[in-house]
Amino acid sequence: MKSQTILSLMAVAWLAGCSATTSSSERTQLTTAEVQATFIDHSWRGPRGRFFFQLGGGAYTYQDDSGWSHHGSYTLLPNGVIKGTTTRYTFYRMPDGSYVYYHSHSGRYYPAKPVG
Repeated sequence: MKSQTILSLMAVAWLAGCSATTSSSERTQLTTAEVQATFIDHSWRGPRGRFFFQLGGGAYTYQDDSGWSHHGSYTLLPNGVIKGTTTRYTFYRMPDGSYVYYHSHSGRYYPAKPVG
């Protein structure tokens, strides 16, 4: 009985861990061309603000919803990842057509919503 309880608890913990993560089979990483067409030279929103990565100049601006802003530089890598001043942004398309990005500094996925 005790070993069954332990196995049941382990199974519940494993399933809870699985449901809290997004499987890579549920998203598709965007190509460099797709990132450029969707997120470069176009405003897009993250969870708390707006990003704008300028085409050609390698400059970007982030403005949060309170009005604070940050300016920096970026590089679009050959694998479609944007390398910013302090983090890397990897963009994915979800099965429903929406976008998310992986923010390497925080280690989290966030929604990415093109504006306009």
